[in-house]
This record gives sequence, structure tokens and C-alpha cells, in this order.
Amino acid sequence: MAITIRATAPLNAAAVLPDDLVAQQLRRDSAYDDTLVASHRLTALRWIEKHVAVSLQRRSWMARLDGFSPTLRLPVSPVATVEKVTYLDAAGTAIDAVGLWRLSDSLLVPAPAQAWPATLTGPGAVTIEFTAGYVDARNEVPNLTTAALMMIQHLYDGGSLTAMPPAIDMLLDLDRVPVMG
Repeated sequence: MAITIRATAPLNAAAVLPDDLVAQQLRRDSAYDDTLVASHRLTALRWIEKHVAVSLQRRSWMARLDGFSPTLRLPVSPVATVEKVTYLDAAGTAIDAVGLWRLSDSLLVPAPAQAWPATLTGPGAVTIEFTAGYVDARNEVPNLTTAALMMIQHLYDGGSLTAMPPAIDMLLDLDRVPVMG
């Protein structure tokens, strides 16, 4: 099943990793390269979000799928709420799926005694608007914010996105659950 995901609200990088914390990590005592540091911070946070499928800040997201499946795992966690699910019926008319679904952790499943309706097949047949993310990433997932600080340092020192230090991967792996089968 094809899926596209995008944030419908921007990431406020300075709220996730404040300037003073980044400056402390980089041992900076001047502000001559603030633009570069801000770019590295945003790059690091977005890279981590994509790499581990989380939202480091509570914000709105939209997922578009090519149809329903028995259970739909929302592609960004932690999911706080699902605001709206719409689908295109066989005639291509947008229908609000209110009452047809329920949220169970990060899974969207049919409500009791309900089944997913038939949809028009193809990209964007189902749209899910939801809110996901941490309220305070520094306290809720300190390993991810530490990895972001290390990544900012790596980029600031001239490193690339294709060759990350192993310690960053180790910190990101702390929240991953191995899947058997």
C-alpha cells in the first residue's frame, strides 16, 4: 500500500532544542554562524523524525493512502488524536468516515460492528488528519534529543548525512523494537 505523509504544521526546532543547549554542545561563544547552526539543528531533527518515524514536537500531520487495509498503522508516532478520516468512494466523491473507525495506540481500526468501505483505488483514496508528537521531547525521549545534539555537532564539524557516527545509531536504536518473522 502506498502512503505519503507530511506535517501540516512546521517543526519549531528551537522549541525542541533551545539555542543555549545547542551552543553548549558546539562550545560556541559567538553568534557569527547562527544561520548555519539553525540549519544543522533543523536538519538533524527532521532526519531523526524520518529515521525513527516519530514527531519530536506535537503537531498536525496528514497521511494519504491508496486504500484501506484491515488495520492502518499511522506512520508517525506517538499519535495523540485523529481529527478526520475521509475517503473517495467508487464514484470519486469525498466522504467523511466519521463513526467508522477508532484509534488503538497508533492503529486506526474499524469501529465495532463496522467495516472499511470500498474506495476509489489509487493515490490519495484515503486521507487521515491526525496529531502526533511529544509534548517535551527532551524529557520524554532524551536519547533522541541527545542524538540530535550529536548530529548537529557532526554536521557542524563537516560530517555528512550519509556517514553518521555509530553512537547516533545506537541512541536511535534504543526505542526500536525488533520484529521477528
